[in-house]
Amino acid sequence: MIYRLKGTVIDFEEDFLVIDVNNVGYQVFASTRDLSKVAIDQAADMHIYTHVREDQITLFGFLSADDRKMYMKLTSVNGVGPKAGMAILSVCSADDVIEAVNTGNSKILQAAKGIGKKVAERIVLDLSGKLPVLSAGLPKVGSQGGEKSVMNTSAINDVISALSNMGFKNNQANQAVSQAVRETAVNDDFGLLLKESLRILKG
Repeated sequence: MIYRLKGTVIDFEEDFLVIDVNNVGYQVFASTRDLSKVAIDQAADMHIYTHVREDQITLFGFLSADDRKMYMKLTSVNGVGPKAGMAILSVCSADDVIEAVNTGNSKILQAAKGIGKKVAERIVLDLSGKLPVLSAGLPKVGSQGGEKSVMNTSAINDVISALSNMGFKNNQANQAVSQAVRETAVNDDFGLLLKESLRILKG
């Protein structure tokens, strides 16, 4: 299976580009967002998903490894095929999808061509609890040295896990922790964040 291609862009159309790798041109289907970032004669490094059917082999490419991982998550949902997954990533970044799933906001996904309400809601339901905490949408916490991202701190992940174990839904836990971080300007105190999150949830 082809997993990654590094070469030169020699052509591109509305939904694919052609990468020359050692004088072999590979047709790689890509999202509108990624295609907007490439140009003829420009070097390209694409993370590839090889889709194999009885009658054809199709390459889907992504400029970031995170987008490829998200694509695999999306296409694991029943009813979301290779083209539908690419349509979603044409209008949403990986973080946009995470936000949609973790907050239960399926309307974000409905902006993609061919993704209706039922499919969007199925994606949110099926991927709930299977994606990381939102990385781009959470606020930043001020510090003496400037700003630092609140994401991926063990305290935040531990609080979300604790709330889930208490029976709260994943999107409820994410929303409560996000609000707690905003209100306290703290992202590394498990006890404080858990207390504030519970106060918000019990409101």
